[in-house]
Amino acid sequence: MIEVLLTVIACQLAYIIHKINQPHKKEKTSMDYSKVMPQYIGKECELTLKETLCAIDIFYSVTGKIVDCDDIWVMIEVTYKKKPVQKMIRISNIGSVKEIK
Repeated sequence: MIEVLLTVIACQLAYIIHKINQPHKKEKTSMDYSKVMPQYIGKECELTLKETLCAIDIFYSVTGKIVDCDDIWVMIEVTYKKKPVQKMIRISNIGSVKEIK
């Protein structure tokens, strides 16, 4: 019984050492939109998101006027049922920005 327990512990130790020595996968390099977003303030833009934001009714992309931005957040004003609504989006969730003319 002790031999089985020691074998299991040895296998787990080998697995942990293997995982520690594995090189980490590099994340996809994405553009830093915190430096780009200030040029879009006051313009109509379409923001495409990396992941859905169901809590604020944005599933894939949102079109509206960029009102304000800082290093972390972007405030965009969209028209919803003929009323302007302002939404805050984290810059790290933005996949792409396209200006609408």
